[in-house]
Formats: sequence, structure tokens, C-alpha cells
Amino acid sequence: MTQSLHGTEPPLHPGRFSKTLTGTVTYSSPQTTGSSASFSTSYAMYVTSPGATATDPNASWKNARQVRCDHAVGGTSVAGCAVPSVMAVVPMKATSEDAGGAVAAYQWAQQRFNDGWGDNKPLTREKNGAAERTDRTCGSFVANTDLVETDTCGEFPFAEAKEGGIDGARCVEVIPNASSGSWDTYVLGDSRVLDPATPCVRAHVPAVDKQFADVKLNEGFENQHVINSDQFKVEFTTPAAVPQAACLANWPSGALPSGAGWIRNTTEPVAHVNKTIIPIGSAGTRPTTAQACLGKKLGAGKPASGDITGWRDAQKFNQDNPPVTSQARCHLIANILGGPGAILDGGQNNLVPCWQVGMNTGTPSMRTYEFMAQKEVGEADFGANDAILYQVTPVFRDATSTIPVGVTMTASIERANGSAEELFPNVYVPNTKANTGLLNLGN
Repeated sequence: MTQSLHGTEPPLHPGRFSKTLTGTVTYSSPQTTGSSASFSTSYAMYVTSPGATATDPNASWKNARQVRCDHAVGGTSVAGCAVPSVMAVVPMKATSEDAGGAVAAYQWAQQRFNDGWGDNKPLTREKNGAAERTDRTCGSFVANTDLVETDTCGEFPFAEAKEGGIDGARCVEVIPNASSGSWDTYVLGDSRVLDPATPCVRAHVPAVDKQFADVKLNEGFENQHVINSDQFKVEFTTPAAVPQAACLANWPSGALPSGAGWIRNTTEPVAHVNKTIIPIGSAGTRPTTAQACLGKKLGAGKPASGDITGWRDAQKFNQDNPPVTSQARCHLIANILGGPGAILDGGQNNLVPCWQVGMNTGTPSMRTYEFMAQKEVGEADFGANDAILYQVTPVFRDATSTIPVGVTMTASIERANGSAEELFPNVYVPNTKANTGLLNLGN
């Protein structure tokens, strides 16, 4: 550690030349690994002048702040010095090119929760017991790889801080999603009832994003020389939001991330999930509306699976009306557009029984309009911040129906500059067999 001393020698006689004296003082405090020492810097100045009596021959002073030199940060850090009375600020920055999901989720929590960990309330580094704190927060975490590949629990406050280790049941669960260079954060559940008094967040992030955040945190400890029991703040930096299509800028409650946009499926109760078989099915739900905001980067859809509402009714109808023909679980938001189809990704609410050739494929069919949307997002003039607001609504005969008689489909292009144009109008696709217009599967 070095410090330069600057001073000016006052003139002894009016008009006499004065000069500036400069120099450096070097302080050394060698430390072994794990050691720490604190001290105060002090100075003494002796003034002499030939033939004159100095007014203050023994001036002395010391720094009001102690200096600590140590080799106790841990990891790959080296020995260094810090002024512990000045609270360290640990920077955690993620650019649009980084795996910044966890950093974005932590920033989201810091800005929205009353505690404001790392800002309103400082954190305290605690090297011991981090694994136990992680277990308290993330031990009950259920990974959802249908929604997030290599899904990993990113907890905030960090387990590396004494304030971490909050019971995971008290945390809100979120999924951060990269959208047009910036980040959006989805709350799992109903975001309208988000309680700002929530003390922690559990983020569903890919393993690489969690690792990136861990590296940034440890780099911050090393660069700011934060040792055990030091309090510190955290300054998060992520890409700023840019002008976007309306649906990209306004996320509805219950939406889940998909590519650069989102998908939202809604349901309603139905008395029986299958009503024509024996024994009759139990109570359940049926899809009502499927809505998607399709950005330039489409999500990775999932193949259809599961014993969806009406599936056994559809199989019975097929057997009762030979020859038996292939049937399908039709995606409302298509697989090629990022639509879910599995169990844990909400896919069961995105599927309805249909004829494989008929409502699902053929000309015209749902596939006709799905390809139109897929083709549009790939066009050169479809910008990174443009989107398609896409909606599919199943049409049921009555409140007891388990299979729709058809679907209505509509899509409009929303530009980042605020303009909008129709991609295709409100079209109706019947759930009939092939191109016969007969044997409507709806009940």
C-alpha cells in the first residue's frame, strides 16, 4: 500500500520563490494465509528554519479510519488491504451475451422485496455453513426440466451470506427469461398477489447461469477484499430494457417463458374428464384459451403426451365409427411455436383430442396457420423486438363437453415501434375427420 504526500513550502519573505515537495510513503504488512491485522496510519512532521523559531515544530496526525491487511478472503485470492469502515460494494454484472439468468433474478428480488438485500439491508459474508444454508432454502426445490433445461435452484439472499438459509417454503419462485437483449422475470403462480414482504427468491435457472452468478460473487469478494463477517452491498447490472412489441412489454398473469416471449394457457372446470366411457371419468378441467407472444427466438416445444381430458372419449368415438383412424393430442399453441405438451410444463392444459388428419394436419388445418406464424418470425424484416400475439380458443358444445368441435385461431404482428398488423383473421378449424367435413369428434 502506498500513499503520496503533497505539500507547499510557504515563502519566507515576500516575493521569494516557493517550491512544492512531493514523495511517497509505503506501508507493508506481510500476511500468511488466513491471517489479518489492522492498524492506523500516522504521520509526524518536523519543521525547522535557520534563524527562525518554527510556529509548530512537531505537527502530527493520523488517519481516522483503520486499515486492515489480510490473506483471508479465500479461494484463489491473494493478500491485500482494505478499509473495513467503508462498506464494500460487490458488483455483479451480466451482459446480453452472458448466462445472466440468476443475476437477473437476484436483481429482480432486490428491487421488489422490502428487505432489498444487498441494498436496503447489507449482507454479511459467512464462509462457514454455506452448504447447510443452501439446503434450507433449496433442499425442497423441485426442478422442472420441462420448463428450464438443467434446472437449478438460484437462491437469494446468497448462501454465502449469514442472511441466507431462509426456509424455501417462504420464497417466491421465478423463471428469468432473456428477451430481446434484456431480461424478464416470470413469477410461478399469480404475480398479482406477489407479497413484497417475501424474504427470499428461488430462481429456476440453467446450471450454467447459476455457475456464472457464483463466479461473479466470488470475484467480487476477491476484488473488494470481503472477508468473513464483513458486511457488503451488491450492485447488480443487467441490460436495460428497449422498446418492444406490446405483448413482450406486458406479461399477463400466469404466463410462462418460451423463447423470447411467453405462453399462457387457461382452463375451466368440467364435471368429468371423460363422459362417454364406463366408468365415467372424475372431475377435472378442460382448456379454455391458449395465448402466446411469439418473439424472434421461438421456444423449444414439447411433444404431446399424457391422458388428457377427453382422450378416452376420443378413442371410444374412433372405435364406434370404423374404420379406426389415427388420432392426436392437438397442441393449441403448436409444438413448432414452442408450445408445451408434457406434464410438468403445463402441456396438459395445451392439448385437446383431435383427428390426426383433419384439425391437426391437412389443408386447411391448424397446421396451415401455425406454419404462417413460424414463417413470419423467420422473415428478415421481423425484428428482434417484434412479436406475434397468437391465440387459439377451443369451441365446446356445452359445459359438459370434453372434446372441442373445433378451434378459433387469430394472430397479429406487433412491432417494436408500436404499430400492429393482422397476420390472419379469426378463422375456425373444425374437429372433423380428414377433409370430409364429417365425424366431428366434439362431444
